[in-house]
Amino acid sequence: MKLLRNFLISCVLAVTMTAASPARDAAAQAFAEIGTGYIIANYNALITTYLLSQPADNRPAKNIDGYARIFACPLVVEYYNNEFEWRKVRENMNMSINRLDREYFSYFEFSGSVELDPYDFEKEIFPLNENASLQGIRLLNIFRYSTQSQRGEKNCSHAFGKSKQFIAVHLPTSFSVRLPSAINFKEIPMTPKEAEKFVSIVQPHERTNTRKVHIRFRVRLDAIADIRTSGTDQEEVIFNGQLLEMDVFADKELTQHMVKIEL
Repeated sequence: MKLLRNFLISCVLAVTMTAASPARDAAAQAFAEIGTGYIIANYNALITTYLLSQPADNRPAKNIDGYARIFACPLVVEYYNNEFEWRKVRENMNMSINRLDREYFSYFEFSGSVELDPYDFEKEIFPLNENASLQGIRLLNIFRYSTQSQRGEKNCSHAFGKSKQFIAVHLPTSFSVRLPSAINFKEIPMTPKEAEKFVSIVQPHERTNTRKVHIRFRVRLDAIADIRTSGTDQEEVIFNGQLLEMDVFADKELTQHMVKIEL
């Protein structure tokens, strides 16, 4: 099956090209040396983490079919409507997933924004706005699937028919990490000199006088803690995990680093 061989090759390419992470295998390590050591959160990589976190001999068939939607649409088009051939494809695909390195797909980074109130000269801090405070937070959403986040990609929906065209039929659409202890982040310490430089870069909002900053979270995803189903039958995967790094940036592109938050 030529298409199946091509799929296996694409799996190898996916491992080496998705992002850099602290994997021990040679290909991943070579990539990690020129990267950050973390995968920028994206749907394809998180789906791979999810499948690798399941027992190898007990992955739901619908999940493997969903994996094929993302990574091997030509196989779906060729074989999905033949249940005997598709069973063989599914078995081979499951074995291919087993060959991927779970550690490689354990380390992710993602970001979000918060608002800062005006600088407090006495305490030498920028307080987080009360509507943006990260206090008592244990559950962080890493990624949520949407047509915008996937740039309108249909993920091979034409091969499944109208009743199964949405990706949520086969796969979870949201991923979060549950931390062992809560984040209590309410202010950014900064000397007056540092604060002066910061305010020259980030202008305040005209109406609220707050300034927006961007926080980059770097996490390690461990075992699956829970899978929740919403009223729309969409599943959210919650991983147990660790917050390893937390940094504040002045820009959305995460190029102007302000401060590293002590954890």
